[in-house]
Amino acid sequence: MPTIGIIHSGSGVVPVQQTEIDTFILSLKNAGYTNGQGGFSIRPPIPDYANDNPQQLRAHADNFVRQGVDVLVAAGGSISAQVAKDATAASGTPVVFTSVADPVSPAPNMTGICARTVELDPTRLILLHELMPAETTIGALISSRPQPSTQRQLLDNAANILGLSLDYKNIANPGDIPQAFRAWHQAGIKAAVVPANPFFNNHGPDVINHANNNDIAAIYQWHQFVDAGGLMSYGTKLLDAYNLAGIYVGLILDGQQPQALPVVLLTKFEMSINLTTAKKLDIAVPKTLHARTDNLVK
Repeated sequence: MPTIGIIHSGSGVVPVQQTEIDTFILSLKNAGYTNGQGGFSIRPPIPDYANDNPQQLRAHADNFVRQGVDVLVAAGGSISAQVAKDATAASGTPVVFTSVADPVSPAPNMTGICARTVELDPTRLILLHELMPAETTIGALISSRPQPSTQRQLLDNAANILGLSLDYKNIANPGDIPQAFRAWHQAGIKAAVVPANPFFNNHGPDVINHANNNDIAAIYQWHQFVDAGGLMSYGTKLLDAYNLAGIYVGLILDGQQPQALPVVLLTKFEMSINLTTAKKLDIAVPKTLHARTDNLVK
């Protein structure tokens, strides 16, 4: 029976992350592979979550390589893909990553999904400006866990074009999240971008709560933030990435080599707005945004 190891940068206590894994397993089932019953075996039955600890993430990856899993799935963003690359450099264990920023495979034994993450941060800033045109200073969270080197530059370039100033708050640990939003509230900043970053995904409920409790209009990466009470999001469909990752794992179990499977670039984008949150924040959604929104949460 083939075996699959799943590493994840986040935490299993975040419900949306379990939904992602469920989508992946269902995709494998649709490809003819059932967990157990002679189909495949996930070691352990649930993913190994690292809880934002890169060292723990690497330890999990190394453990799966030692066990000799047939495929290692790197979930939870680019940091997981990088760790999987390093951990499988000697063994050549096939790796499928679920959501990275770079559409180029980092190694011959790796393939997966590019979820268009960091590259859409400037678009999120543009949409937030359309929602809050009177605001000339916009907050922006930033984190080094990990932070692609181009992320801040992309946001700065977009801000310059729009004539905006960005007030960055560096988030090194979860305790920095409430401090950032409290500082913006005290400074009179009413809007903020939550850029693409696995760390913010892993702490989504905290980010949403502190944004809303400090009367700050925030835009996020995935629509799951909006479903959970966040104001607005723009990005690709994350569950599509996990569905495609399941298909790719199935193809590898069928004998395909990772280098023969090109990195899939997601091309479907969606904008979501939570109208209940907008009302609580006393924000009137412009008709131009309302008409273009794919998901209106009431």
